[in-house]
Amino acid sequence: MEKKRIISIVSILFLIIILLLSAYNRFYLSGTVKISDVMQKEVIVLSNRGSRNVHAIHLFITGYLNGKATLQLSDEEGNSRKYEIKQGKVRLPIKSDWYHDKCLIKYKPIRV
Repeated sequence: MEKKRIISIVSILFLIIILLLSAYNRFYLSGTVKISDVMQKEVIVLSNRGSRNVHAIHLFITGYLNGKATLQLSDEEGNSRKYEIKQGKVRLPIKSDWYHDKCLIKYKPIRV
């Protein structure tokens, strides 16, 4: 009897964890965007198409760059953050508070 009770409790906890992870994934949007030509300037616009408020932005920039470039994240009010990308393997995680429905990502090659 005691063994069945422990199995039931573990099963219920496991179900709660799965439900919480499922709920988390519903509010977390993800996707992939590629810069088509690293030798040209490019502007990428990320938009909130949902009805929920935005509270944070998490980006992970990866790749390889033969030269230097900058990334500038801007909101609708003109506030911006600039990141320099150096030559070689690119691994740039960006995690920040963000309270706007749009994010403009401006890519500018310097010496590519």
